[in-house]
Amino acid sequence: MTTVADQTLQEAREAFERHAWHAAREGFLEADAASPLSPEDLEHLAEAAWWTGRLADVIAAVERAYSGHLAAGHRADAARAALRLATEFGHKQEHAISAGWLRRAERLLAGEPESRAQAELSRAHFNRALERADFETALEQARHTYAIAERLGDVDLMAIGLHDQGQVHIARGEVDEGMALIDEATVAAVTLQEAREAFERHAWHAAREGFLEADAASPLSPEDLEHLAEAAWWTGRLADVIAAVERAYSGHLAAGHRADAARAALRLAAEFGHKQEHAISAGWLRRAERLLAGEPESRAQAELSRAHFNRALERADFETALEQARHTYAIAERLGDVDLMAIGLHDQGQVHIARGEVDEGMALIDEATVAAVNGELGAHATAVVYCNTINACRDLADYGRAGEWTDAAKRWCERQAIAGFPGMCRVRRAEIVRLRGAWSEAEQQARLATSELSGFYLDYAAEGFYQ
Repeated sequence: MTTVADQTLQEAREAFERHAWHAAREGFLEADAASPLSPEDLEHLAEAAWWTGRLADVIAAVERAYSGHLAAGHRADAARAALRLATEFGHKQEHAISAGWLRRAERLLAGEPESRAQAELSRAHFNRALERADFETALEQARHTYAIAERLGDVDLMAIGLHDQGQVHIARGEVDEGMALIDEATVAAVTLQEAREAFERHAWHAAREGFLEADAASPLSPEDLEHLAEAAWWTGRLADVIAAVERAYSGHLAAGHRADAARAALRLAAEFGHKQEHAISAGWLRRAERLLAGEPESRAQAELSRAHFNRALERADFETALEQARHTYAIAERLGDVDLMAIGLHDQGQVHIARGEVDEGMALIDEATVAAVNGELGAHATAVVYCNTINACRDLADYGRAGEWTDAAKRWCERQAIAGFPGMCRVRRAEIVRLRGAWSEAEQQARLATSELSGFYLDYAAEGFYQ
């Protein structure tokens, strides 16, 4: 299913997420040699190169990311790359080139919707004003950075904007006022960083609490709200999931990020569906469709295709379901998204089984599940594949295989320290154990499942009570 190049790229991304900068840089360079990286992965390569002190690699990667964003018509992203290049050439003391990239960023952002790039441009002007001791302009730009970041819910740039204001006050001799702002920025940054680190190591409870604490101090960015939602999902807090994703949706929409807003809308469609609120679910799906109309191909398009797959499968329209599953896989393959490639394969397998083509279906499901077992997939994709594999085995009355996968999923859940998905696993485990004749253990598992799923997924909770 996955090529060596795909695996190398996935390993580089995982190394990047855990801040293993040397491994990330080497992995991205190896993957790039096999197939040119996307602008997003080039930016990750640049970041890893920066942390390992390779400025030439930083500049080369960001220049290519700039060209990629510009070719795709993503002006704000191209502007952010231009601003990064302005900064890096400034550090090289190549001030004419630095000024040229700054002017390019200004032209790209002229007339564009407010975005993180606008705040970063304001910060570039702050730095130049501070360098020439123009404290009035510097303070104005620092406040402007903070104001844009606050409207966007970008806590990183809010903290930086506060810190920059503090620097100006100190430079003007207003030390107490300046240090108060710097202290405020530093406390917020530490709390948020701890939450992000907990998220990266799948410490879901700590991540959720950290993001909530950081959010109480200063509104989270859309990206951090999505991380809060994910942590809440793994700890079985569906109300928190929905609240965070709704805010992330609004933030992405305000920033003009239509594909990201569409992904949030699709997540809400899925979550309201699990709540059995089907009219609201359908409304979010239609909103996602409108947002993606005419947009470049992206992960959001693959997720939309999967939403259509689920609805087609529910109404037993197997031809449409198979078409959508194949479409999910095709988009994911072009994007190099191993999570959605595995899910697309698995979905195809489900359709074949539903049509009575069991051998063909199980071959696809086994292929996808091996990727989950081997740790090739992210946590959420692994959960989806595990759960649906167990369902397929149960539907075929292959209780031996279902039991094996249930045990494997249980061990995986315990390693992840999660609640919501274990509850879903326990429902299946209770059924398998009951069929094996261990009635007392089955009852215990069913009771634990319904407790863990309280306030989470009603369809699974109902199955728990049935068991």
